[in-house]
Amino acid sequence: MKMGTFATVGARGSDNLIHIVLDNGVHESTGGQATVSPVVNFAKVAIACNYRHAWSCDSESGFVDAMAAAMKVSGPSLIHAHTKPGKMDNLGRPTIGPVEVAQRFKAFLAG
Repeated sequence: MKMGTFATVGARGSDNLIHIVLDNGVHESTGGQATVSPVVNFAKVAIACNYRHAWSCDSESGFVDAMAAAMKVSGPSLIHAHTKPGKMDNLGRPTIGPVEVAQRFKAFLAG
């Protein structure tokens, strides 16, 4: 995700959007290098970019509470969920490109 996404979402003001950032603090797929996310308050960034609501959580119960709150308000809203690093040993990589993903998603929504 690029930081410009925040500004775009905030500018569009989609009432039914809940933007969830799953943040394990590392670039998992390229070797586990640390990210700068521990020093970035994504909830405050979202509010500064015109999101109506934002929460940050670091537990399952915190996520459940944030999701329940987000479902009750008009968005756009953001939930920044801190997770632990780690991946499944047999986790596959994408086998189709972004264009096909978009087409498949559009077909799903249409049908």
